[in-house]
Amino acid sequence: MFFGLASLFAAPLFRGRGLPRFIAICFWINGAMCLLGALGYVMDNAAVVFVTLNFGMGGAVLGAAVGLTILFQRAQKDVGHELPF
Repeated sequence: MFFGLASLFAAPLFRGRGLPRFIAICFWINGAMCLLGALGYVMDNAAVVFVTLNFGMGGAVLGAAVGLTILFQRAQKDVGHELPF
């Protein structure tokens, strides 16, 4: 549930077109799926939990992770040196 809330709060930080928009959409989808999965868990509906957490959240987290990786690589090239971590 808190991962979903964190995703919903992180989504508006990515503005613009292209890659930032893709990342924001992935965060919105992840947040919605996490909250729906929590609702399914409370209502004891295993089908809703399975669909939202495995397919919805899994795909959205993968998309956001790949998008953030590309975004950070581009930012590192713009800076011109290695990041400290």
